[in-house]
Order: sequence, then C-alpha cells, then structure tokens
Amino acid sequence: MNDHVKEIISKMEAAKRRLDFKPDPITTPMIAGKKGTLNIIKSDILTHYLVAEESYYTYHKDLSEAEAVNKAQAVAIAARSADTYQIRAICKGASGHVDNHYKDKFSCHECYKATFSESNIRQTYFPKIHNLRRAVNKDRSGVLHALDKQLATGGLNIKAAFDYCYAVFTELAPVSMEDYPAFDIRLVQKKNCKSCEKSVK
Repeated sequence: MNDHVKEIISKMEAAKRRLDFKPDPITTPMIAGKKGTLNIIKSDILTHYLVAEESYYTYHKDLSEAEAVNKAQAVAIAARSADTYQIRAICKGASGHVDNHYKDKFSCHECYKATFSESNIRQTYFPKIHNLRRAVNKDRSGVLHALDKQLATGGLNIKAAFDYCYAVFTELAPVSMEDYPAFDIRLVQKKNCKSCEKSVK
C-alpha cells in the first residue's frame, strides 16, 4: 500500500470518527412540551427550535460527511439565532438597571457599550454557550465559519454544532419564558473599546 492510499484511508477514518456521536436529547420543559408551557414560550424561540429539531434528531453516524455538514449547519444556524435573540433580551432587560446605576462610572461611552455587549454578557452568564459559539465560528474547523465564508467543509468540527444547539436550548430555556438571570455588575468584566485599548498599550 503506497503512501497516497494510506493518506486517503487515514482521512476517511478520521472523518468517520468525527461523525461517530449521538446528540444528547433535549428534554427541558420548554422543548418537552409539558402541559401549560408551550403557550408561554416566545414564538421566535420555538420557531428556531423547530428549525433545528429535524436535523438534530435525524443525525446519525452513518451519514455521508456532506449530509452531516448540512445537518450541522442547519442546527448551528437555528441555535445561533435563538442564542442571539435570548442574549439580546437579557441585555435589554438589564439595560435600564445599568443605565441608571453604572453609566456615569464610564468616562468612555464605547467602553461602556463594550462592557455591556451581548458577547460580554454571554461570556459572563453562559460561558459554555460562549465557548461553543466560538467553536462553531472558529476558523478552519467551525461549521458556521465555513458557511459564512463559503469555504470547503472538509475536517469540520461537526459535534460542536450539536453541543452548541443542546446548550442553547437547555441553558437558555428559562430566558425563553422571560425568566432572566439576576443582574450583578460585579460579575461583568470591564472591557475597553479599541481606541482605549490602544492608549493603554
């Protein structure tokens, strides 16, 4: 067996290993549909879940890599939309409290905006979701990065998309029913805007 054939076989085996997993079932009350819950869920969130549901639950390890990538991207797109919508709702809910108590503590408005940005709030309250979102957007291996940049899909981290979807629709389930985390300024890391970051350096 020559080296070229060995390389092809090695890549095929690596691809098979990447696809060999089973997504965890999403069993939060929001999704399980316990009596009296579905009617109070934000319709936008439910729509995003329903978009993800078919691809999420029809995934299996015997799919071709192209089929697996398509399902992973569908799942990740729906999860990213639900994630953005819900984190934005948290920021909006906290904005009045922040404006009233902390805005005057910032000499730079852009630093204020960076500190209370969706990304920073996500990282503060939902670090797992923050890290998984970065994984699906990651250069070279992220399924959404490949989709957004129209890149080749070989070698993508398929499982990260399903882990991200699971995290979004379980950890953010209370937010979908307007049960927001208690806001605590002490938890939020202060961020500098690009201009102030340069001046610090």
